[in-house]
Parts: sequence; structure tokens; C-alpha cells
Amino acid sequence: MLKNISLIIIIMFSQLSTVYASNNLSVSFVNPYPLHEFWRSVEGSMKNAAKDLGVKLRVYRTEFLDRFSYKSMALQAISDQPKYLVLQAKYGIMNDIMIAAQKKNVKIIVFNSGLSGADITKIGEPRDKYSVYLGSLLPDEVSASQLLTLELIKEARNRKGVEQKDKIEIIGINGSFETSVAKLRQLGLEKEVSKHNDVVINQIVPTNWTAEGAREKSLVLYKRYPKTSIFWTAAAILGMEVKKISDQVITGGFDWTSQTLEAIKDGTYVAAVGGHFMEGAWVLIMAHDHFHGEDFSVLGTNLSSKMSIITAHNNDFVSSIILNTEKMEQIDFKRFSRVYGLKGMPYQFDVNIALKSDKSSEL
Repeated sequence: MLKNISLIIIIMFSQLSTVYASNNLSVSFVNPYPLHEFWRSVEGSMKNAAKDLGVKLRVYRTEFLDRFSYKSMALQAISDQPKYLVLQAKYGIMNDIMIAAQKKNVKIIVFNSGLSGADITKIGEPRDKYSVYLGSLLPDEVSASQLLTLELIKEARNRKGVEQKDKIEIIGINGSFETSVAKLRQLGLEKEVSKHNDVVINQIVPTNWTAEGAREKSLVLYKRYPKTSIFWTAAAILGMEVKKISDQVITGGFDWTSQTLEAIKDGTYVAAVGGHFMEGAWVLIMAHDHFHGEDFSVLGTNLSSKMSIITAHNNDFVSSIILNTEKMEQIDFKRFSRVYGLKGMPYQFDVNIALKSDKSSEL
């Protein structure tokens, strides 16, 4: 019964989002968290790129957050036989997805979160055991987390009430370990803190990337550690809840959303690292270029993208672009393709370059 209900839900939330008939190139995307603003932004950037490049794009969505519903949705996408499937890797389900894709000859590019744990052993490197597993595009989570942590530490040192002799205490509100994202972001936090003798981590706790989990756990931890100076959070949906706990605690996190940008503007949020929502566009460009004979493997099968940080100093500029639908649609994604603008040159998967370019400018 539950299996049938899951299938019905999957079908209900599956839709043909954008169709552009060109070169018979079809790409499907499995959106793991369509209710999250970050993932809506990922989907939006992918749609804009599909429009520019003439790609038939289909998006599958579900309201469930568990990895098994996600697996069912991915298998449904494969059964519909697109030429390419782009998706986030989740722990313990990727080998079954690769087997199904190999049978249907559906090429896979993993993005945002890579393989982890037993999946790495079972699947191996791209184009090894599974020829359809073309590669991955992942943000540099560790470096981004270090950048965020350092900015929060600097702010803690600058604020009155944190004396030189006092330790700067940090509570970490992380996401789920079903993906490698949470693990890598935590690693970046720990790595940066290890460089500072005056900084300690009180505790880091996981959540299921939900506001409710963030609220409940941060309340408990703040009572346990009342001298906490910093709340480090692994996502906007977590940070927006945590910042409500106390206006005496410095808060920052990942993702550029309308809420995080507004919070930075009003001073209740110190910093947000992000820009990786553009990976929706970048991974679609990789699929497009591969289809047209510009195989990204000449650059490597596992590529990376850069994140940037927003603080009060650059918030206005970034907000003026990413919160403006018309300006985001003006980004010419052909210029980031090795078939068109870059003509065989290395990719420039950098959000800062994208935000400063439009269809009337040159890269």
C-alpha cells in the first residue's frame, strides 16, 4: 500500500517543466527538496540554461525528504529514458540508480553532492564500472565552510562583550548525513576552528534539513551552552530559524536566498556562502556539451565550482541581481559552453563571473 502511495505521489509531483525542441537533447533533473528556496533557485538556473541552449528539460519533484522516495523518483526518471539524468547523490541508493541507468543507456552526471561511503566502493570512478556515469560537478564545500567560519570568528572578535581572554564558543547546526554535503561542511568548520586557539566548538548536531529540527536542537544546545558566541549553520532553512534564538549570538550559514539576503541587510545574519545554485545551469551545460562532442572529461571527470560569500559589504549588489528574475534571465549561458562561447576552453563555473555578465556583454 505504502509503495503504491509513494508511486502516486512521485507521478503527481513529476512534470515536464520546460521543453525546447533542439537537437533531440533531453535532460531530466531530480529535485530533492523542491520546497526549499535554494533548490527552487537551482531549478531556475537550470531552466534558464536549457532555454538558451535549446535543451528539452524535465524536472521530477517530490514533497518527501527521505532518500528512498528520492530513489524511486530517480528510477521513474530513468524509465522515461532521457538522454541525460542530473541529480544529487544520496547515501546507499546510488548503485541501484547506476544499474538502472546502464540498462537504459541513460547518462548520469552527479552534482551538488557526490558519492559517499559504500557507494564509492560499489560504483568506483566515473566511466569505469558504469560507462553511463559520466562524472560529477561539486562545490568546494570545505573551503566554503572555512570561509564562512572565518568571517563569523572575525565578527565575534569585533563585537563588544567578547573580550580577548574569552573563548569564542561555536554551536554547529548541520544537515543530514544522507549526502556528503553535511560531512564536508562540518569538516570545513572543524578545519578552520583548529587554526584558532581562542575558538572552541561546543557541539555539532545533525538535522534533516528542516526548520523544525534546527529550532528544537538549537534551543536545547543554547540552554546547555549559554556562553555561545556563534551559531554556524549548514543551510539557509536552518539559519533562518536559529537566528531567532538570541540576538546576542552571531549567526551565518550556507545558501543565498531572499531570506538570508534580507537578514544580512537588517543585521540579524552576518554572512552567507553560496552561489552554488548556479550548478543547475553548469551541470546542464556539461550535458549539452557532451552531447555535442565537447566531452568535459578532457578537463577531468570530477569537476568543481566555486562558492562566494555575501556580507553587508556586497549584499546590495548581489541582491539586485539574483532576486531579479529578469536580470537572471539575461545571463547568456551559451557563453559558458565549450561548444559556443568558450569554444573548447576550460569552464568558468564561477557565480561572480555569471552575475557580471548578460546577453549584451562579453565574458
